[in-house]
Amino acid sequence: MSDTLNLYYARIANMGDLLNPLIIERCFGYRVERCSFLTGDLCAIGSGLAQYKLHGNPLMKLQQCINGFTHPHVDVWGSGFINYDDAQGRFFKRDMRFHAVRGELTRRSVERMAGRTLDIPTGDGGILADELLDTLPERELRCGAAEALKTAILFDPELFEHFRQRGLGFDRERVVAACVGHKRDVVCADERDNGRRQLLNLGHTIGHAVEACSGFSVLHGEAVAVGTCIMARLFARDADAICEAFAALGLPTDTDLPTEALALPMRSDKKRRGDALTLVVPHGVGDCTLETVPFEDFLNKLRKFRGK
Repeated sequence: MSDTLNLYYARIANMGDLLNPLIIERCFGYRVERCSFLTGDLCAIGSGLAQYKLHGNPLMKLQQCINGFTHPHVDVWGSGFINYDDAQGRFFKRDMRFHAVRGELTRRSVERMAGRTLDIPTGDGGILADELLDTLPERELRCGAAEALKTAILFDPELFEHFRQRGLGFDRERVVAACVGHKRDVVCADERDNGRRQLLNLGHTIGHAVEACSGFSVLHGEAVAVGTCIMARLFARDADAICEAFAALGLPTDTDLPTEALALPMRSDKKRRGDALTLVVPHGVGDCTLETVPFEDFLNKLRKFRGK
């Protein structure tokens, strides 16, 4: 077998896609060469499955049909769909070998699209990311810790206290196991992201806006820390403790960006429906709820609170 794997993953700066070469090279010893979905031999971590169904304009579909004959084979290990509306139609690759997919909903969708039953495990290869922790630059480690602390604020007061006491010296094994467990439970209970799973967006409405306004010079974890802290100051009874916990990880807790600058990317937030926005409101550690509010009301509250 060749020591090089021709792997398809998106070029966008998305954590799942970026984990592909890191995990495959570190855990399995292969050198990774990124390829397009048309020429790659493996589709792994991320949300790449929609690329393998017929899509696009007639010329693109013709190219895909031809590719299904000239390069018919692809192995799939742990991938999924970005949007389950994409899990329709049929795959153009004629020899798709599924070794694992992200979850049960993905498996059922693939079985329908491929027209066969799959006896395969479910799970995203990104779960192996803890193997990479000791290789991360400190700034990236802080960003990962921001998402873990967010999970503690949502579901686990004991884990939150652990972060307050240990900061960046947190117990890696304990934190990874706890966060994977919490995410597993909430995703299994809400496969289609229509309810409780949306709690995982804590800090992301403002956080995504901070990322966008900075031209993505502010990393995702840093932006989530800012977004969560601003929401905590707006709503939480223990806002000081929440902000102190992020600060103990060396993360920012606010931004100089004016509210008007944040408003534009917030208007295109995926959690917005018409004039309403679904917010994750932190009332306290372990006490977060989903609340749908008029977008302009939230924006006015934010302006008034921040004074800018």
